[in-house]
Amino acid sequence: FIQATLITEATRLPIMVCQDGFITREMDLDTVEEYRGKALAKNSDRMMAYVDYDMITPPEPKEITTDTPVVTWDKSAEKGFVVKTNSESIIASVNMDNNYFGSIIESNMVFHEGALTIGKSELVKLPIGQHKMRLVFDDGVLNVDLRITDVNNPQTGDVNRDEAITVSDVTAIQRHLATLETLSDLQLGLADTNGDNVVDVKDAGHLQKYIAGCDVKLG
Repeated sequence: FIQATLITEATRLPIMVCQDGFITREMDLDTVEEYRGKALAKNSDRMMAYVDYDMITPPEPKEITTDTPVVTWDKSAEKGFVVKTNSESIIASVNMDNNYFGSIIESNMVFHEGALTIGKSELVKLPIGQHKMRLVFDDGVLNVDLRITDVNNPQTGDVNRDEAITVSDVTAIQRHLATLETLSDLQLGLADTNGDNVVDVKDAGHLQKYIAGCDVKLG
């Protein structure tokens, strides 16, 4: 790793500290005796500081790959998640749904040896549902499909509680109406997709429109 520039009173910034690959707290290198005046870059010691970008030699562009092109993360999780890539970059940033989301410099993220960790404090900001995540490195980009769920706050329409709204949920409503299965009180609340406090065929149709991408809201 490259040598980071020294942190001065003018450039002092919060420092993320990681344990086992996950961000656990923030610290300021200038206020901790052990690190005063050292200003380490993010490295195997899991410390972070601003680096001198003029000293970075960008790696050659290449196709960035990962074993996890699809990630599901639940808001009840204790930590964020890691996406392991073949990138040889030092810098990484993230776009979410075509908007800038953050980077390893100012956000709760760590990038080390091709593995990008995104902390929980960043992820909980995202609404439940599908998101398009684009990881940007010096040597390429990687698109990842991200699904945010919340088991503690089930989403209206997720009748079968599989943390996804699909035609299976429409089928569950239809089977309930045909007395082929009985929905629990919680499921009945999730099945009231049009918010009229009655579960009927209109809810199945409303949910079908939502799944088809029509401009309708659930609940």
